[in-house]
Amino acid sequence: MDYIIESLLDWAKNGSGHPVQAQIHLTNFCNLKCFFCPTRALLDTSALKKEDELTKEKWLSIIDEANGMGVQEWHICGGGEPLFFKDDAIAVMEKIKNSGRRGELITNGTLFDENSIKKLVKLEWDKIFFSLDSSSAETQNELRGVDCFDKIIESIKTFVKIKKEQRAPLPILCFHVVVCNKNYRQIPDMIKLAKKLGVQEVLLNALNIWKPEIKRLMLGKNQEKELRSLLGESKKLAEGMGVNTNIDEFLQSELFKKANIMDSVLERGVKEAIGTTSNELLNTPCYYPWYNISIFADGIVQPCFIPQGKGEQIRGKTLKDVWFGDCFSKIREEMKKGKLGKYCARCNPWNLSKTNEIRLELETRL
Repeated sequence: MDYIIESLLDWAKNGSGHPVQAQIHLTNFCNLKCFFCPTRALLDTSALKKEDELTKEKWLSIIDEANGMGVQEWHICGGGEPLFFKDDAIAVMEKIKNSGRRGELITNGTLFDENSIKKLVKLEWDKIFFSLDSSSAETQNELRGVDCFDKIIESIKTFVKIKKEQRAPLPILCFHVVVCNKNYRQIPDMIKLAKKLGVQEVLLNALNIWKPEIKRLMLGKNQEKELRSLLGESKKLAEGMGVNTNIDEFLQSELFKKANIMDSVLERGVKEAIGTTSNELLNTPCYYPWYNISIFADGIVQPCFIPQGKGEQIRGKTLKDVWFGDCFSKIREEMKKGKLGKYCARCNPWNLSKTNEIRLELETRL
């Protein structure tokens, strides 16, 4: 957080700042068929070609340039499964850690082998989020479109075994759970499974509706009421078992109700946090364009991880050109006027508390 505030203060005082966090989509290819996947909803995945994606060499050069600009954290996440081209992904992760940066990975967990796990433990990779939505193989396999539960559990067990053998605290292992009407009753069991396996965290995320068919997974009003009760029970269970969660945030902010309407939630958050101010930076509903840079597999660069159909192409440009270019500058100006893009409604609800925390800290410093 300190790096983010430092960069934002540079913007406020000097008119420029640097990216602190980079989110990268190494590929759009995936071995699963997740029903609620944004990539499957927004792209024609049957037409993907490896030659249309950035090469390993380009990713390595991007890491060098971004680190030189001030990036401290790397988040390897979607489009597809980051480890689909495993050797390339491991090379990128090695580059990140060997340059002294922090790295996080979101993965479906099915493509690890013992050798790659040993490499990541030796690298002291910081954190791995496993996309595990259920303690039941039947539910997990249904939501993710293929038989994957047993392989994910096997990968986690191998990580825990090798970490113990090497007496290594890292990587921190985490369940990433998309809450829907198929799995919300299993949250207490997910806590128990985490404890049993040696997973340190369980992170709940709200369901986003990327296409109309996904609506069938939404919680009904009675299910939302039941979920609140289950979250209270799960919080006590997690505390007793020493498993970290984001249940407090999920419960207090009712994040499951804010998915798909995050644009209005973020806009309202400005007024609730500080009221009326003439400071444009304090007035902005989102700070991603001032500290984050998201790079997609096809070379498009945007301020955040939500595909918006716009951005700048990194091929033929430097990252600095893009960061200070017309696209990013226009988005920042629109943000300062309170104007969010149409896809901002589908922002990750996690962003709400972080945005409020940043704004309150800036208010004390500006």
